[in-house]
Amino acid sequence: MKNLERLFSWHGIAANYFNYRGEHVHVSESNRRSLLEAMGVDLSSEDAILLGLKQLGHDLWDSWLDPLTVVSEDDKVSLTLKITEADLNKIFSWNVVDNTGISVGEGEFKPSELSDSGAGEYVDELGLRHFGKTLNLLPLSPQYYQVKLSSEGRSSEVELAVTPHTAYQPAWSEFNERVWGSIIQLYTLKSERSWGIGDFGDLQDLLRGAANLGADVIGLNPLHALSTELSHSFSPYSPSDRRYLSPLYISVSAVREYKAEMLDPKSEALRKQLSESTMVDYAGVRDVKYPVLEKMFRAFADEELTQSTPRGQSFLQWIERTGTSLLAFATYEAKLQRWFGAKYIVDPSKDVAVNLIVIPKAGLDHESGHASLLFHCYLQWIAEEQLSECQNLSRELGMKVGLIRDLAVGADGGGCEVSSNTALFCRNASVGAPPDPLAQIGQNWGVPPLSPIKLVKTGFAHYIGLLRSNMRNCGALRIDHAMSLMRLWWCPPGHTADHGGYVYYPFKEMLGLLKLESHLNQCVVIGEDLGVVPDEFREALGQAKIFSNKVFYFEKESDSVFKQPRDYAPHAFAMVNNHDVPTLVSWWNCTDLALRDKLSLLEQGVAYSHVCDQRRKEKENLMSLLYAEGLYPSSWHGKSVDESADMPLVAAILQFTSRSASKIFVIQLEDILLMDDPVNVPGTFREHPNWQRKLSATVQDIFSNSVIGDVLRNVDRERKNKIDKF
Repeated sequence: MKNLERLFSWHGIAANYFNYRGEHVHVSESNRRSLLEAMGVDLSSEDAILLGLKQLGHDLWDSWLDPLTVVSEDDKVSLTLKITEADLNKIFSWNVVDNTGISVGEGEFKPSELSDSGAGEYVDELGLRHFGKTLNLLPLSPQYYQVKLSSEGRSSEVELAVTPHTAYQPAWSEFNERVWGSIIQLYTLKSERSWGIGDFGDLQDLLRGAANLGADVIGLNPLHALSTELSHSFSPYSPSDRRYLSPLYISVSAVREYKAEMLDPKSEALRKQLSESTMVDYAGVRDVKYPVLEKMFRAFADEELTQSTPRGQSFLQWIERTGTSLLAFATYEAKLQRWFGAKYIVDPSKDVAVNLIVIPKAGLDHESGHASLLFHCYLQWIAEEQLSECQNLSRELGMKVGLIRDLAVGADGGGCEVSSNTALFCRNASVGAPPDPLAQIGQNWGVPPLSPIKLVKTGFAHYIGLLRSNMRNCGALRIDHAMSLMRLWWCPPGHTADHGGYVYYPFKEMLGLLKLESHLNQCVVIGEDLGVVPDEFREALGQAKIFSNKVFYFEKESDSVFKQPRDYAPHAFAMVNNHDVPTLVSWWNCTDLALRDKLSLLEQGVAYSHVCDQRRKEKENLMSLLYAEGLYPSSWHGKSVDESADMPLVAAILQFTSRSASKIFVIQLEDILLMDDPVNVPGTFREHPNWQRKLSATVQDIFSNSVIGDVLRNVDRERKNKIDKF
């Protein structure tokens, strides 16, 4: 049992936790064993358990330093060395080189003269003792360094990340300005030029309209590359690859290679049909867009690549800068997407990847493996170029933040990110949540978790890559389910989520790298910290000056009494609602409760009439708050809270909540359009058409509507008035 408990501990599997009621819950041994087995650990016998301990111990202690050491900026930077007893009295030399290749310090030491690190000691299978020692270097500013250790002909070179005390803080935050804007699901935008899905061209129109009314922020859904199976798998929170963008968001007509004749009459009719639909047909959008994008790539290849023009060279240089993960992604897409003809089968050999940018000057064979891979690289290049243009436009318009991107907590197990990094992910398990009132058996989100041990052993390279790719072309990044920095609820295979448990991650290192990348990319960080979150986690994020998340529906003094928005935490990202909760109209009219009752999603044992009574109390409390603030709509005097929501009521609620003390405040466009249908109903898959519903009006119609303009101008005036408590 002792050896088994050590395995649980070394793999980060928690024995207990506090649930949503604040009750202490013990995780059964059988649950924890299921998680170990999902990690690939053999528990068939005591000998197997002992062998697993030895192998893990060897992995953890087999080198002087981990591939990446993460330390906080301080007077002196300290490293934890893992030294064998035989090395204790040897002379070691160290050298630190910064990211420009310049040596910034060097020295010598004997491990026996160093203080203990607190990591304890380890005795390997040969009886050799290993010790943890602390090596103090010198003051270093936040950035990445290379550290080289040498002793008696043996050397080791690893990376060192010196992290700042806080995440990046822009001037508007330091001066306590209160910015505002909107949050949208990009695919929901509509315009006259629509191809059936909102795109980066529509986003530019939204930026112009919002900035004209004083907005500084547009928050987006994850823009990650979606699953290639688009008939029913298109959640932005379960993508194929979080490192790359969905080409469906490309504004086709804005690309230099596009010509109107590329869209034949039949496809034009389909485009119009997709555009007029109230729902996004992802597969239909792909089928009308991709053939045109292929024609555009053929023109690009013939006119730019084979002619080696500056534009063609820029594309090839971008491929080289982006690196090998792009080639893996292009190969994955080429295997599954049947463009370039049904006869084509991509050659996934390394030679294809290595020679990808060696383009024959005589011309490009469009049936070759190179052509198909380059096509998918071209789509990523164009998508990133257009997203960059959107953020640049926000700056030109004077927006203080511009775009807020969103990083999903995981990726689909059959997608590119996981399948091209199989050693990093535990594909036998999936991420979810423990039991709560809305899910008595917990939630299973169907995305495999990263292995904490493999994350450390690979120097956090994948995590750093995710941060860098998602911090590009935006002013802020929202980390979905930010608790993943500390722990994740793992669901074992073949069982419901309540048979899972929490697995802990190297929080100090992951938080430190997040702060460092935030500075290097000058990107504000927002941590989605809703739900059951340990106090120490919120305290750590607060000290790091990472923006917390406040949702009006959840900010209460008691069950039916809302907190005054002016009392919200200043360093926060505040909103009335988000994609997982009802719109204002739906909340007020209680249609969300009716839908949850219809789908059997209400808390077990709680009657529909009870939740309706609770909602009525909340609405009465809200009306009293509006009255006290002088915002009670005149047209509602004498009305009951049971009457349907209208624009005067919604406008008053938005103005009231915009008085939030939080530095960032955002509105869902659905609310100012008085929309009822939800973006997503948590706990459903095919039971409800999630992630498909479009906005009810075009971007142009939204900003030409004088009533909407007045509502947003009132919000702008509220946000521009500073609050004394700052």
